[in-house]
Amino acid sequence: MESEPLLPYGKEVDSDRKGELKRGFIRKVLGIVTVQVAITTMIVYYMISDQERVTWLKTDGIGCLIGAFIGYIAVVIAVICCKKVARQVPINYIMLLVLTVCMSYIVGFICSFYDVGDVVKAFFIAAVTSFALTVYALTAKVKLSYIVGAIIAVFVATLVVLILFLVSGFSSTLWAFYCFLGVIIYSLFLIYDVKRISKDKHGIKHDDYILGALLIYVDIIDLFLMILRAISSKN
Repeated sequence: MESEPLLPYGKEVDSDRKGELKRGFIRKVLGIVTVQVAITTMIVYYMISDQERVTWLKTDGIGCLIGAFIGYIAVVIAVICCKKVARQVPINYIMLLVLTVCMSYIVGFICSFYDVGDVVKAFFIAAVTSFALTVYALTAKVKLSYIVGAIIAVFVATLVVLILFLVSGFSSTLWAFYCFLGVIIYSLFLIYDVKRISKDKHGIKHDDYILGALLIYVDIIDLFLMILRAISSKN
């Protein structure tokens, strides 16, 4: 059964009621994201907290990694291309749980190649950064077009750095600059997507809360992985 729209769009709905429903929608999306991050944290901790499991991941875990990647892509395509399915309860929650578990395995596999101490540091840095960026996105009056422009500018700069990598080979300075740009661009993506769930015009619709949660969750994961690359001693 398709879920009922959370916001009636009739003219009879006053601005106070719309604001209340919008705040409820934001809380719902961010609540779902919080649960996703908690699940990922527990799974990754389980995967990398035991040396035997880490060894298995590095030697025999590639098959599960491929399966997790396929599952992740399948759910993303379903949520984006089949919006009716993504709005049906409980199918949409099941899909999001599958995506979260798949992404958690992918993150755990990547983290198995890093020192546990670096992973913990990156986790706390990403957590604080994500919280601060979310608060900023919800409170600051910044146009989406400005954020898009900044994303494009940083993306072009990142491409230039990658080309320099190909031309001149590995350089610790270039790598540090690349990681810095990566953190900036994923931070901008997080601000952009949080802005989209907080806007009525040009934003994510209220019954697409699964899509909103998916986008923000992926932004946070990407930000964490880029921070991990930046601070790791194994680059």
